[in-house]
Amino acid sequence: AAGPGIPADLAIEGARLIDLAPTILAYLGVPVPRSMDGAALTRLFADAPLTVRYVEDGQESNGDAGSGPPEETFRFTDEEEAKVMRRLEELGYL
Repeated sequence: AAGPGIPADLAIEGARLIDLAPTILAYLGVPVPRSMDGAALTRLFADAPLTVRYVEDGQESNGDAGSGPPEETFRFTDEEEAKVMRRLEELGYL
């Protein structure tokens, strides 16, 4: 890692690719599901070490338990979805 707030000489032993997702979520202030593989690299940022908030599966990102998944906030238009499907077929995924 490199950039503002990250010490140039920092070495984090044992960091793995799967640690990126929980690190990014924690950096953005989004709770990390306990079932997620990997661990947040809390020492990565020199200015302010990350604080990781964990949630159990099925909890909403605002921490409310038992109310199910968050409401759908994004949907492709039919035209956009068709375009994505065509592209996936061209790439051999479908």
